[in-house]
Amino acid sequence: MSSYAAMSNSHLPLVPEALPQSNKENCDPSYDVDYESGLMQVAQKQPAGSAQPSRRPTGSVNPPSKLSQVNPSLFISGYDGASSLSILQQAGITHIINVTSEYEDCFPLHFIYLRLRARDKRSERLGPYFEQVSAFVLKAQQEGGRVLVHCQEGISRSATLVLAVMIINKGETLDQAFDALRTARPAVEPSPNFLRELRALERRLFGTASTRRLTPAEKASTDDLEAPEDIAEELTRLTSMAAVSEMTPSTEDHRTAIALVRGRGAHPLREIISTAVYKTFDVYARRELRDVRARAALARFFNALVVAGVFERADLRTSLQELFESEEWADFAMEDVPYAAGYARELMKQLT
Repeated sequence: MSSYAAMSNSHLPLVPEALPQSNKENCDPSYDVDYESGLMQVAQKQPAGSAQPSRRPTGSVNPPSKLSQVNPSLFISGYDGASSLSILQQAGITHIINVTSEYEDCFPLHFIYLRLRARDKRSERLGPYFEQVSAFVLKAQQEGGRVLVHCQEGISRSATLVLAVMIINKGETLDQAFDALRTARPAVEPSPNFLRELRALERRLFGTASTRRLTPAEKASTDDLEAPEDIAEELTRLTSMAAVSEMTPSTEDHRTAIALVRGRGAHPLREIISTAVYKTFDVYARRELRDVRARAALARFFNALVVAGVFERADLRTSLQELFESEEWADFAMEDVPYAAGYARELMKQLT
């Protein structure tokens, strides 16, 4: 078992979730929640003496069609399965991971929830949650539970987290995990940005990553699957270390980053820059003090790359300017990361 799988999830902040405040009308009407009192009300059409909330599997071997069974204790679905109490109870679900920003948890009095408010956008990052989700699943399984991971359609976000669980908890490669998941649910198709994060996870755990193109979107791409993420991961790791420790990255750190970029010199500058900025800001632009240090560390790395002759300063500034003026960045900064816009302007000033 990997060290990630063995970690305790006692520190996880998202379990269980508070009572949902919206989308109640989309849930299975067999049960109704009184949001004022927090009490479960049984609708008139629900038979008397119906089952009480369960924390243990019912023993169902063949789950309903809206849920896809990955292994005996792990399931994946879209919101259609997660919003039906009868389906969930028939499958013996005890824990639910809700990977949406669109839908609240339907049955918080019946199941243990982990809520990750993720969107299916290119700027979204699920990597920071891989270990947390894997620990949540492992603990539930050790307690005899069954876990459902769901997003809106059960295709991209939920599939990404299920794959991460299989890689971390089972030690499977991405190729192995993907083939097994596709067998269980043929429609799964993680977005290319999520697949890059899964390959980065493989590299951290196993020292190498799968290179097989897994989805039509990947097969249509001419980009190398590893290079931009390699560089962004290293830049983010080093800037994160600098931000946490309040230390200036060393000359050796600069050389490491420069060597990585030079080794992948044929790859698009814009992809390298945008991924590194998104990943660093996503972690640190949520906290004002830390983001100042992380932003400064990122600026030092970019300046070092310019000094070393890897990037032309004009190209670097142009790529950053285009990134910060994009509609996707506006959504990212406005909805997710409150300090990102201001610190992006400061980052540009530091690239002198």
